[in-house]
Amino acid sequence: MASRFAPGDRLFLIAENLAQDSSLFPEEERDLDPPLRGTLSDADVARRNDYLDNVDIDSYIEAVVSAAEDPKRTPAPRAIAELGEVVSETSEAAFYAAVVNMDFGDDVRPVGFIAQDRGVRSGEWMPEHHLMAARKIEEYSNRSIPIVSLMDTPGAAADADANRGNQAHSISLLIAEMSNTDVPNLGIVFGLGYSGGAIPLAASNMILSVRDGVFSTIQPRSLASIARRLNLSWQQCAKEVGLSPFELKRQGNIDAIIDYAPGEDVANLRHAIVSGIRHVEESTRRFVADNPYIIDHYARSLERYLNPSARLQATQASAALTLTRNPTEYVNVFGVAYRYLRYLRVRRRIRSTTVHAYGRLAEHELPAGELARRAARERRETFLSWLQDPDKVIYDDALAKPFRNYVEKKAAIHDERGRIRRLLLGEPRKNFQDARVSLIANTGMYLYNRWKVDSAGNFASLGGFIAGHEDAAHLFAADDIPTPRRLVAAIRADAALGPALHERFSHEAMQLVTGDLDGIPDAVLREQLSSALNLAMTEGPLTGFVDEAALPPHLARAANGGGSPVVINRLLLDNHFTGLVRPRDSARPPAIDTPDASVADVSVLDILLNEELRDDFARECENLLLFDRVYDAILANLDSIAREAGTTHSLSRESVQKLIDAALEVAVRDPVVAADGAGVDEMRQRLFDWYSRVSAQPRGGAFFRAVEEWKQTAFPHVSDALFVVVTFLFERLLGSYLRARLEGRRYEGRISPRSIGRRKDFWNRLSHAYRDLLIQNVLTTYKRRRDTGHERFAQEFFDDFRELNGDLLSSDPCEFPGFRSSIEGALNAGQPPCGVVTGIGTFKNGADGLPCGVVISNVGFQAGSFDMASAEKFCKLLVHCAEQQLPLICFISSGGMQTKEGAGALFSMAAINDRLTRFVRDFDLPAIVFGYGDCTGGAQASFVTHPLVQTYYLSGASMPFAGQIVVTSYLPAESHLANYLASEPGAMQGLVKHPFHTDLDDELRRIDPDIPVPEESVVDVVNRVMAGVLEQERPAAPPLRATVPERDLLRPVRRMLIHARGCTAVKLVRVAQRKGVGVVLVQSDPDMDSVPVDMLGENDAVVCIGGNTPDESYLNALSVIEVAEQQKVDSLHPGIGFLSESSQFAELVRSRAINFVGPPVTSMNTMGNKSNAIAAAMRLGVPVVPGSHGIVTDPD
Repeated sequence: MASRFAPGDRLFLIAENLAQDSSLFPEEERDLDPPLRGTLSDADVARRNDYLDNVDIDSYIEAVVSAAEDPKRTPAPRAIAELGEVVSETSEAAFYAAVVNMDFGDDVRPVGFIAQDRGVRSGEWMPEHHLMAARKIEEYSNRSIPIVSLMDTPGAAADADANRGNQAHSISLLIAEMSNTDVPNLGIVFGLGYSGGAIPLAASNMILSVRDGVFSTIQPRSLASIARRLNLSWQQCAKEVGLSPFELKRQGNIDAIIDYAPGEDVANLRHAIVSGIRHVEESTRRFVADNPYIIDHYARSLERYLNPSARLQATQASAALTLTRNPTEYVNVFGVAYRYLRYLRVRRRIRSTTVHAYGRLAEHELPAGELARRAARERRETFLSWLQDPDKVIYDDALAKPFRNYVEKKAAIHDERGRIRRLLLGEPRKNFQDARVSLIANTGMYLYNRWKVDSAGNFASLGGFIAGHEDAAHLFAADDIPTPRRLVAAIRADAALGPALHERFSHEAMQLVTGDLDGIPDAVLREQLSSALNLAMTEGPLTGFVDEAALPPHLARAANGGGSPVVINRLLLDNHFTGLVRPRDSARPPAIDTPDASVADVSVLDILLNEELRDDFARECENLLLFDRVYDAILANLDSIAREAGTTHSLSRESVQKLIDAALEVAVRDPVVAADGAGVDEMRQRLFDWYSRVSAQPRGGAFFRAVEEWKQTAFPHVSDALFVVVTFLFERLLGSYLRARLEGRRYEGRISPRSIGRRKDFWNRLSHAYRDLLIQNVLTTYKRRRDTGHERFAQEFFDDFRELNGDLLSSDPCEFPGFRSSIEGALNAGQPPCGVVTGIGTFKNGADGLPCGVVISNVGFQAGSFDMASAEKFCKLLVHCAEQQLPLICFISSGGMQTKEGAGALFSMAAINDRLTRFVRDFDLPAIVFGYGDCTGGAQASFVTHPLVQTYYLSGASMPFAGQIVVTSYLPAESHLANYLASEPGAMQGLVKHPFHTDLDDELRRIDPDIPVPEESVVDVVNRVMAGVLEQERPAAPPLRATVPERDLLRPVRRMLIHARGCTAVKLVRVAQRKGVGVVLVQSDPDMDSVPVDMLGENDAVVCIGGNTPDESYLNALSVIEVAEQQKVDSLHPGIGFLSESSQFAELVRSRAINFVGPPVTSMNTMGNKSNAIAAAMRLGVPVVPGSHGIVTDPD
């Protein structure tokens, strides 16, 4: 059939062949001519790799990661300033750019630098910084200045604000600009090079690294979160993928390593930059001379510039990608060659294999993960460090007061008291029991909030130590080691115990044995050695490492008698290192048997191990472990109460019971919490008994609020507004539930916290948090159907679909644990072991059909993560489509880049981004991408949001830059759900109906009537785009609220919300009560004990809106309106000040069918602005004070 598209040229097609040849034979490009200066030799790189291959994991982290993460590391701007004369510079938060005149030997040339400044937000860029970088690239290109980018960032910002600001789109644009620039560009890994901060750097003519830089697709800690089922620590993940420049050089992911580290003299850095630019320029000159087809491509490119098609003009006009504005700026042939060679270098780093070349394994055994063992050791080390230096009681009044009370009541237990004294002072034995309960409860509460995230592990360890209380007395203290250097020397020389101790020490302690002790004070050395020996003693018996026949009789008897391993180990070390450690008998005074010493001398550990108290403390440890597990389970199960709490702002007695029972069901399955085999009923009784004791304490409420504060850090993915609800559950609702259950009293389930804290817009955000939980439940239900596989899309939308390059799969370049097993599993199941399926077919457009290229995510394999095989498939398909003049249609749901492939996966994103630019511009072919499901990470930030792609999302799609699993902050639905982002400028071309989930939009509307839902289908969009119409004809929009005429709101007032404080609130409450009007008073945290609150009657209500300042409380308009709707008021009095003069607030109130007590909105708009008010008065003939009678624009 006749082509409807403009002809392209052969350069696009030749590129794939050349790139494939160079990726298959990378050694042909190993030598750089002209050579680079200031870089390490291949021999140096090989020696360092030999070292890194053979070190243990902790030594690897110290050698590779520690320097790059050092907060004192020299930032890039400081190094740039030393490279030459800074002609101009731009600094905005973490973004830095400068033009520097550098000495090239025979000339001084300007060089443009773009860098991340680690001194601000650790070098993390927001969307505006990526856009600034893109503008700087355009500026440098127009001035024909070479570009050097210095990367030093933990990744691009991925929080809610960044997502709402189109972070993925800004990164995609920057990649496109970096790929498309017509000047030579160098990328230098200057420090940390992770994730979104690293992808744009991949699009460079040459990539270099300083000696101690790190470079990968994702932070190792985030990779460990993704691979958590494999029991891999982040340290092990880092070593598996290889982060160091030496490993990256061996893998072919960077071109050279600069013999420089930040903080050193910059001579080698300067030499590397100058020689690198010269190498790129010289190799480009030779390429143009040797390959005449580049001239042919240039001629065709010029023709497209002079005579662009209408389709290309429309596409480029709607994109943010740089356009040549005039002939003077038009690229020359060398600029085209820079682009071309840049792509070839990026493309040759992409390596995959085929099913036929893949070596199948009978059974691939997973390497043992070390996460559980490492975590257990770290927990034990944390607990032992506390045991070694326990807190003194005197330093915290919450402990000192109940301890003194316990001592006093115990001393008076045998007092004889008459009836009157018993009436006044109480019965001595009961007083003693109450003091005992108080001491135990307050000590437990203190330790729980003292240990915070370590509390679960520490309480489990503490329970064991209380059971074997003699162990604590046998631990080393710092003063047990009088000559620490001699002890270190003895351990080094000991052929028996030395290696065993070394193996049990932490990495830091190992360095004491193997490293240089100069500069370490004896006091510090004692502390470190005692901690290391305690860690070794508590890991199991040491007697097996010595000759048992040589043991002294008392030690041999103890070892054979089945005593405590810790006690035996201490006796063994005392004997083995006689004279170097103080024997246990004389190490320090024994722990007090009764708490009768001065409070200044008593530690928390003394109380815990007291003979009369330790059994009760052991049970208290179990209770706190139970509470901790229940608390966490409630947080995880808040979705079960979201609908009821969101609509009624209360929880029924039945709901509280179900929530607690569900949490107990989780707790009873925890082997640590349910170590004694207790069932749910017994656990429930234990929890309620503990809760009753704690709640009765004067600091009981403060305890739960303190828990809330640090639990927010432990659960950053949960909205902080929901923590207030959980705290209120424990402070009030659970107590009311127990009183109703045990005493038959009335249950009060309304959620009305009196202390919210410094949370802005609390009630509005709480409403949104409930909504988000319900939406997530709906989306999770649809995901579990597993009906969005590649087969379903191919069957629904394409006739005669034929897969292309289906034999390509990941080569697993890093041999990451578990990845090969996933590949094997897919092959055994007959599924493609690759992130995408590509092919050609005829799109069912409702007419004759549309032949097209097709890319569909394979969500059944690694959540559709985009691996290097996916990139190769994509590039090959684009070549096929260009040859056949076929448009491209994609359905993408991706978990991001395939992080298990290491840094190599970064180049997949840059390669596809570049090829799409050339596909659309050089061949005038449309590329339409539909994102669905979870569309995140590198795929989202490279080609789904490419500026020249027609980007659409199916309803319900989650489209953040990074997924919640790797983002350490709460992402509300407005920041990632496509329906809410559809109205965000630049987020997408439009929202589309989900083809398989036809009821989804109705379910979303039932949760949020205002949520935007789509009007167009996939077929509608494709037909419209192919007809050349790029603007959505039926954009998604929220339903308009039914407008209520202001006159209709003038009705009798029965219940009014008063938005005021102080004397204004007093007057308004008094008048309202006099008129028989019910009052709902909103007050900030400090005002909850004010006079207006005390004035309220039985039919009135007060609602805390949190905050300490007006900005945190009274000025939060949306929360005020949320409270008004919750309380079903018919009118709202704005008081004076605050929001009372805001016409927008008045309009918003009246749009909710609530009367705003004040003038009409039109009057507020007219008279609220001084200039408008004067004009209105003059128009009506009202005299005004002589003056300018308008806005002054001229000072004269």
